[in-house]
Amino acid sequence: MPLEVAAKQLQKDCVTILHTIGGDDTNTMAAELTGYLSENNYDLTVVGLPKTVDNDIVPIAQSLGAATAAEQGALFFENIANENTPALGN
Repeated sequence: MPLEVAAKQLQKDCVTILHTIGGDDTNTMAAELTGYLSENNYDLTVVGLPKTVDNDIVPIAQSLGAATAAEQGALFFENIANENTPALGN
């Protein structure tokens, strides 16, 4: 089970503070990992930095990751549009 593998590695490395950067999945798994370790008498503190392309973290106006996702989406669209536009002057 991946949770057990991660827990054993954290214990082996004597990690007591885990810094995470991510969205729902990252924070949910960090909470599950903390719970699993707690049940096995190991204290782990998680410090989470929310990052999401959804930009849905209340009350934060601009989440990490949202602007980059928008910029990369616009660049992707521009590249597709340019590749599918015939050259002028032929």
